[in-house]
Amino acid sequence: MTNSDQHLLDKLNFWHKLEFFIPFDLKSRARNQDNYKKLWRSYQDTSPLRFAHPPKGMEVACYTLFLGVFDKSEIKNVVPQQNNHSEDDELDDEQGADVEGETCMASIELTSDRAPVFEDFQISTLPWAIGQSRATGISSLSSEAFNLARSRLEKELRNFSAKRLDKRQEIDGEDVSDLSLSPDEVDDLIDLLSDWSGFRPSTDQHAALLEVRFQKKKFSKKADQSDKSEATDEDEDVETPIEIGILNSFYIEDIESAIKLVQAGDTPIALRQYLSPLLNEERIDLYSDAGQKQIIEALCPRQMNAGRWPTNPVHAMSLMQQFAINTGLNQLRDEGIFSVNGPPGTGKTTLLRDIIAENITQRAAVLASLDKPENAFQTGKRGKIKHLIPELTGFEMVVTSSNNAAVENISRDLPKGEAIWGHDLQYLQPVAHNIVARDKNGKRRELSDDEYPWGLIAATMGRKSNRSQFVNKVFFDKVLKSAWPDDKRPLTLWEWRSETAPDLDKQQNFWQASAAFKAAQAKVNATISEMQAFHELNVLISGHTEESWCTSVQQLTDKRHLSVVDAESQLETATQEHQKLRSEIDDLVVEGQLIEKAAPIWWKRLLITQEARAHKERQSQNAEAQIELRRKTKQLSSHIKETLSPSVDLAATALKGAMNRLKEARNDWRSKIDIHSKLEEQFGAISPSRNLSDLEEDKVQIRGFWHTQNLAVLRSDLFKAALRLHEAWLLTVSQTGGGFGGNLGELNNLLTNKHDDSPENCLALWQSLFMVVPVISSTFASIVRQFNGIGTNSIGWLFIDEAGQAVPQAAVGALFRARRAIVIGDPLQIEPVFTLPKKLISALANTSPATVGSDYSPHMVSAQVLADRANRFGAYISTGDDEPTWIGSPLRVHRRCIDPMFSIANKIAYEDQMVFGMPSRSSEPDQAPFWGGSCWIDLPGTVLGSQAVPAQIDFVAHLIADYYHQFEKFPEIYVISPFKEVEERLADKLHSPGIWSDSGLVKPKRGAIADWTSKRVGTVHTFQGKEEDTVIMILGADEKREGAARWAASKPNIFNVALTRAKRRFYLVGDRALWGNLPFFQEAARTLPTKDPQDFLNSANREWERQEEASSPALAVTSSKIC
Repeated sequence: MTNSDQHLLDKLNFWHKLEFFIPFDLKSRARNQDNYKKLWRSYQDTSPLRFAHPPKGMEVACYTLFLGVFDKSEIKNVVPQQNNHSEDDELDDEQGADVEGETCMASIELTSDRAPVFEDFQISTLPWAIGQSRATGISSLSSEAFNLARSRLEKELRNFSAKRLDKRQEIDGEDVSDLSLSPDEVDDLIDLLSDWSGFRPSTDQHAALLEVRFQKKKFSKKADQSDKSEATDEDEDVETPIEIGILNSFYIEDIESAIKLVQAGDTPIALRQYLSPLLNEERIDLYSDAGQKQIIEALCPRQMNAGRWPTNPVHAMSLMQQFAINTGLNQLRDEGIFSVNGPPGTGKTTLLRDIIAENITQRAAVLASLDKPENAFQTGKRGKIKHLIPELTGFEMVVTSSNNAAVENISRDLPKGEAIWGHDLQYLQPVAHNIVARDKNGKRRELSDDEYPWGLIAATMGRKSNRSQFVNKVFFDKVLKSAWPDDKRPLTLWEWRSETAPDLDKQQNFWQASAAFKAAQAKVNATISEMQAFHELNVLISGHTEESWCTSVQQLTDKRHLSVVDAESQLETATQEHQKLRSEIDDLVVEGQLIEKAAPIWWKRLLITQEARAHKERQSQNAEAQIELRRKTKQLSSHIKETLSPSVDLAATALKGAMNRLKEARNDWRSKIDIHSKLEEQFGAISPSRNLSDLEEDKVQIRGFWHTQNLAVLRSDLFKAALRLHEAWLLTVSQTGGGFGGNLGELNNLLTNKHDDSPENCLALWQSLFMVVPVISSTFASIVRQFNGIGTNSIGWLFIDEAGQAVPQAAVGALFRARRAIVIGDPLQIEPVFTLPKKLISALANTSPATVGSDYSPHMVSAQVLADRANRFGAYISTGDDEPTWIGSPLRVHRRCIDPMFSIANKIAYEDQMVFGMPSRSSEPDQAPFWGGSCWIDLPGTVLGSQAVPAQIDFVAHLIADYYHQFEKFPEIYVISPFKEVEERLADKLHSPGIWSDSGLVKPKRGAIADWTSKRVGTVHTFQGKEEDTVIMILGADEKREGAARWAASKPNIFNVALTRAKRRFYLVGDRALWGNLPFFQEAARTLPTKDPQDFLNSANREWERQEEASSPALAVTSSKIC
């Protein structure tokens, strides 16, 4: 195994060990509800396990027995108290750790006859982890050790089951009539679990909790039985294996699967990147010059997603929204992970919708390429389940989060009519209507225009009940024609298949939809190509004049001209030399003639006299000189003819060519300028500026680049055509003999976990479902059950929302199943809630060098932080720590809060990098509750307890009570505090009669108070991802509890979350002298006006009187004053 793989393994093992200690929260199951009742049992309780008095009209369906109750505080004793455990550590544990209250060792299902279903036995890993740690130390915890222990327990449970059956047969014979679990056997099971785990609960606690579930009496006795307790004749002699499930951890099984993948050397890319932070030098800071160049490059038109969610075409993506979309799609073309830092109000869902639209559009392009609809399926595979061709897979989209509300909001909002612009888009609309047409009580209801769905674009799944409801509504829940108007009657998918244009030629309909998609695609491509041409031309001519554009050709022309001059000069020199030589030869010829005439008389030549010898010498010299000059002349003639004259011709030709190219360059420049001028009329206002500094202008950040209403309409039309093509394809292949009906029929078993087939067929069915419903949501906690049976890289696209709130190990199962993941969140919002003490987390982290410190500790880092560390594209920001924090691709335009909330949050958390994107920064008069403008209500006091200040609690409680008296309803506000105790004290105060009798008010019903406080009062964790017009923040603490205040102000997160919940008004209630000098709260002290409580109440009274007079001028003011 490589070092990098070993580091991956160490990180996963660390999280795996942590999950061993997660306590199961028995409190969540100990509340009585209409269909559930709870009975506590003590040790040596001899009463039978039954509930004798079901509600009227109901009968017992089954039971769940929670065994071996003990207190969560046992976790604190696993690691000895450390001397260096600081006050901040204690506060972290107090506010975040869940180590108080009851938990249990295991649970087992019982039939309505109280017979145990050992196949439904689930254990908590916590008792085993405690026992193992005490016996051999926490370093001995491992998945291998636990699996061995679990196998041993399974064997012991089989023996237990066999022995109890033998005992009953000894008494009753072969036909045992009573298989109910006896009180003694309850104690025996607890003893068995104690011996197995090495941990024994205190007998001072309850021994067990019995949960009784009821159902209406109309069901038959046989139907009352748990599915797993029933057996057919063929099954009677077959022993069902006991496979113990995990009760306390949603993630432990998926982490174990990931560990096996790493050990096998088969780590999926998305998971590997998630666990492998990039080096600083590998990152591109988008706030730097290099980063801004990257932004412009990423925003060129050809990078734009062709499919666009059909919102109002006037609305453009902000600059960084479009950057995130383009870069995410480009980086994840094949696989990997990409992160987006999305502070509140920056359009995270808007961004996701465009990515969803693009994926559907790309898949539609594959459908449009098919000659026949049935060509979507692979050939050569037998069986009733058809497999899609590979080109149609990889587009599956899953939205997930730790926050159930977050994923449900996305999957429930996408299909609503208000989610799209216009009324011309429908996709399986009657089926989508069937899903939402019942209320929570199962009754049919009329929908408002905003609620009425436009199509089956997404579905809420996750927990089994959601999946079962989806199956029922999509396939079985029919509405009689007489009960609903025909044009809006909800339909099942089968009804839609048979009733949609029964006389329509389905094949022809598919081809027409395919042709319409291609035509829409061509229009988009043509417009984007024009834009791209303008962009490329812009880049090409940027910074040029005609002279600079032609510089290189001009330089070449000048060089060629010099070459001509040089060649001609050489030819001229040679020609002159040639003429000179010819003249010298002529002179020698004349001289020779004269020498000949001056020859001595013949006898002197005969006697070779001195005169004759001199004459002969002159003749010889003349001849030699002529020969030499003739040789030079001939040589020079040859050089002129063969070299110099051709050189002149070549230089002249080259000059002519250069001059032609210069002319062409000038013409090219003028042509480009003409084209640019014409395109600039269309696209000039939407193209990038040539100055990088312009990217920081608010208007550029808000409107981005390359948005036109015309192109927005064309891209939305393309997405609509893509959905119509999907619908036409589905209508064709779902018909009898179309090849897809068997897949659709088997989806019922798949979604209710009754599908028992090969992983290959299981994957094929999921891919089939995504062809019908493009987007499915699930919480992290449900991933392992929902996608049971499919392996790595099975989901095309994973969207993790609110990732800043998710513990890092929660994403492991989703990531190894995904090819691509886009992780969206804000690490400067609330940090993950992790329920274990810090000292235990640190002790487990110290077992490996790869995890020592807090880089992977779930109380310090989130899924968002790890995804950001793996992202090349991001920015460094200060978060109050010594080192700046790297965040993934940041969104910057904020469209939720007005001032002062926006400006304060921008200053304390985002280094003023956010851009205000709303029409106005100030609040206009609006409906109650309106107590005046945002302010700091300076109300010091003495803490009673840990952090709660009674004076502050009383003030806010009276404010709420008097509002209730004034308007006969509770105010639509959030009341937030950094501390749990403040939350609890305010809820207690509102439940107390005194707060109502003090003002002579009639106390609301207890249920109404409880409902309001559960939704409207809490710590920052309660309100993550939510928003309201008005927020009150109660600070608590006093000078003696200054450490608590410093803890709350150690990071911007807590204050930032509270601020950014408030859209219009924000009221701080607390000691300004104490809090106003602390980090981050200093900015609020500088910005918010300070009021004392009475001034605040007086101004609130005046405002309420003004509003009442304005709304009812003829009526006397009868409102009571706030006091």
